[in-house]
Amino acid sequence: MAKLLASVSFILFLFIGQSVASNALLPSHPGANNTIIDEEKAYLRVEQMPEFGEGGNAAKNVMKYIKENLKYPQEAFDNKIEGTVPIKFIVEKDGSIGQVIALKDPGYGLVDEAILVIKKMPKWKPGKQQDNLVRVWFTVPIVFKLKKIDN
Repeated sequence: MAKLLASVSFILFLFIGQSVASNALLPSHPGANNTIIDEEKAYLRVEQMPEFGEGGNAAKNVMKYIKENLKYPQEAFDNKIEGTVPIKFIVEKDGSIGQVIALKDPGYGLVDEAILVIKKMPKWKPGKQQDNLVRVWFTVPIVFKLKKIDN
């Protein structure tokens, strides 16, 4: 008899693209010092991206953190609901997690759990642009999937 066992699997992609700001983020050539830093903007790409955990592998460290801390919501488990919750969040200048946004809501408590696990994340090493600490956006798709276990 097969039992459904709740397990959380996830896929992590850190999408790095263009700036949310209207001005250029990176110098036009290495060593150029013509970038304007806006203290209030959050960027998608900077010279030194924020780092999470030890060893400099942010993606691996974030995946490990999510795997260890994400819980399958009971309502979703009871209703056999699976889904992906893309989460967009800001790593602040002090390394804390700022604004957190769910880009899709499959329902049944998946968004609440995905947001909660991101908000509880320990501090990051902040991103830098021209030796200035800056706010940086990240997007993390979190996949909730039930696995069948055969007895």
